[in-house]
Amino acid sequence: MLTIAAYDTHVEQLQNILERLAQALTKAAIPYRIVGGMAVHNMPETRSVVHIMESENSEPVVTEEGVLLAPVADLVRMKLTSFRLRDQVHIQDLDSVRLITREIEESLQPALRERLAQVRRSR
Repeated sequence: MLTIAAYDTHVEQLQNILERLAQALTKAAIPYRIVGGMAVHNMPETRSVVHIMESENSEPVVTEEGVLLAPVADLVRMKLTSFRLRDQVHIQDLDSVRLITREIEESLQPALRERLAQVRRSR
């Protein structure tokens, strides 16, 4: 039980840092999207480092706290482009809870669509 409490405290601290960072970036009018572990952690139905990417090209997903997350489609493209083992695992997680929709899959370039198929075959 102590381990779970420590983990929860750690995630809560990261969440607080993330919210303060988002407020500072918003106040400074710096466009951003949160990606990576914290973005996945904040998405509904998914299972923590904060990664930030500058973005003006897509509409963000906005959390209750006002933090701007990269949309799932952007996250999927980023993960399939990087394609490290951890990215492949993140793709599996997103796919297992059906966040990678047919619409997202069809929007991928052929090379990225093939990488998605490769990850799905590796299960």
